[in-house]
Amino acid sequence: MRWFLAFHIVFFIIWAGALLDLTRILGYHVKEELPVQQRLSAMEFRMFWFVATPGMVVTILMGLFAFFSGGGVQTYFGSGALWFHIKITFVLLLISVHFLLGKNIMKLRAQPEKLAPGRFKALHGLTGVFLIAIIIMVMVRPF
Repeated sequence: MRWFLAFHIVFFIIWAGALLDLTRILGYHVKEELPVQQRLSAMEFRMFWFVATPGMVVTILMGLFAFFSGGGVQTYFGSGALWFHIKITFVLLLISVHFLLGKNIMKLRAQPEKLAPGRFKALHGLTGVFLIAIIIMVMVRPF
């Protein structure tokens, strides 16, 4: 079980770092001219598909393995496990940010355009808040 948790944490860090990087890069992307946008699109595409997505998949798989090898339903759905439900809620929100970023990357790759970077700055902030909330729920278990 410790190996599952170790890989769960390592790949969570990889996934989270990639999401934070992608939100910043997309914020710069939409302000640039077409030749720069094309270079950034290639970088975003590779980071999304070869860093962020594998990070997310392995994080979820290792989390599921840890969940089921650690008692599963009896352990995480009993009294004192509200922290786990809150953590899962934030993980689902982070997954939705992941797919929203993927949608934006594909859209900008197909049709480069200049947009206001505010949307990506907001996603950057939300991603950070979700990460902090997940870490607090796991480490402190306030509920």
